[in-house]
Amino acid sequence: MGCCCSNKAQVAVAPPDSNMTTNGTSNGTKAKRANGLAEKLQSKQVDDMLRKDLAEKSQELRLLFLGAGESGKSTLFKQLVQIYSNGFSTAELQSYASVVYTNIIESIQALCVASDTLPEEACRMSSDMHSVRDEIMELKETDSVTQPIAELIQRLWLDPGIQRTYARRSRFQLSDGAVYFFKNIERIAQDRYVPTFDDILHCRARTTGIIDRCFTIGENAFRVYDVGGQRNERKKWLHCFENVTAVIFVASMSAYDQVLFEDAVTNRVVEALNLFHEISNSRWFIDTNIILFLNKRDIFMEKLATAPLTVCFEDFHEMYGEDADPHDYETCCDFMQEKFESQNMNDHKQVYTHVTCATDTNNVTHVFNSVKDMIIRESLTDAGLV
Repeated sequence: MGCCCSNKAQVAVAPPDSNMTTNGTSNGTKAKRANGLAEKLQSKQVDDMLRKDLAEKSQELRLLFLGAGESGKSTLFKQLVQIYSNGFSTAELQSYASVVYTNIIESIQALCVASDTLPEEACRMSSDMHSVRDEIMELKETDSVTQPIAELIQRLWLDPGIQRTYARRSRFQLSDGAVYFFKNIERIAQDRYVPTFDDILHCRARTTGIIDRCFTIGENAFRVYDVGGQRNERKKWLHCFENVTAVIFVASMSAYDQVLFEDAVTNRVVEALNLFHEISNSRWFIDTNIILFLNKRDIFMEKLATAPLTVCFEDFHEMYGEDADPHDYETCCDFMQEKFESQNMNDHKQVYTHVTCATDTNNVTHVFNSVKDMIIRESLTDAGLV
């Protein structure tokens, strides 16, 4: 019995322990409920943020810059940053110093090599420039342009043989910004050099991958994509194609007497025409506005003075008549526009063409304002709001 009494005693003290367990469970349940409510609130806040972000993105007008390499897409992209964003900070400008130095060194070295290798004897530099050339050819692309180096470059640039070589620049690869930098080399060679906005417009850095940026213009948000134009970069474009508001195709008119960097055989304008045909008739862009920028009009005008458009287009006189002047700027602009627009096989889709100079901020501002108004008008029409 004693054992039984002992067991009862143990049972007698059991209820308080049981109550403690019940209270603990109750408190735990309340805590779980509170945590659950907090999680639901947090989840709702995340959902609200996602919905807001989705709504904002759905209102964005997405523009895709496309075109072959060296067409000026990235220069136009920089202009949009300057015009419609906060421009470039001092730190951002400073980051371009090494690119400017590389452009200068590559350009003067390319001229030296061409001077030695082009068949025309008139291209040979003066014998007293040989030692200068040797010093220049020893430079690395990563070197800075100091005052002593700038003096060597200036001496070479003024050499008659180098000048005659430059006149034949369509036969080798040379950056369009070379002359600009040679003219400004004294300023660039100064200590603590910080590139100007004009400097970064004229420098060439190959675009790889995809760069995008959002610009707020008035009450409208534009997200603009810039992609690499070389052949091996184009495969990266595909996932940018969905839900694009408009494609801005950039073609360099001035490249009619040049070949591609990639294969040194294909004419650059012929490549641009083939690519524009592919883009304007792509299934990705059946309902997408196509805007054509015929770019580098300044260099185009300069080149036409000595190189007729017939060096690229044998059908020029066939299309425009025997009396048409292949050196005339306006006639040649019309011919280029007709050539590109004829690549569009969709009778229901219009190509909106603008002749541009990407390094001219006033021209880019005027053209892009026209483009912006057209895109907004077309978007409102598509939405049934006008």
